[in-house]
Amino acid sequence: MKNCGIKLLPEEQKDIAEMLEYIAVTLCAPTAALKLYNVLLTQFQRLKSFPLSGKELEATNVPLNFLYRWKRVENYLVFYTIDVESKIANIMRVVYRYSNYLTILK
Repeated sequence: MKNCGIKLLPEEQKDIAEMLEYIAVTLCAPTAALKLYNVLLTQFQRLKSFPLSGKELEATNVPLNFLYRWKRVENYLVFYTIDVESKIANIMRVVYRYSNYLTILK
């Protein structure tokens, strides 16, 4: 499948905003936050043209509600699902790569 839309869920928009604010304010790294924001936007745009480019999340012993695909973006993992009928890639979560992301996804 090529060329699809991107949907960023409202709760994920909030998560990304909080993540960027943490980097900019708490870590006193506004330049790093802006860079990460731009890299995330670039990756979301690439997903429009290549929605199947992310790896499928392999089967785990943790039951998940969706068939996730993922891409690494710097120190973060972008998890998304694809709705083939509507040709939409749904950005479900963006999490720190060293977090227990399986627990977060379930």
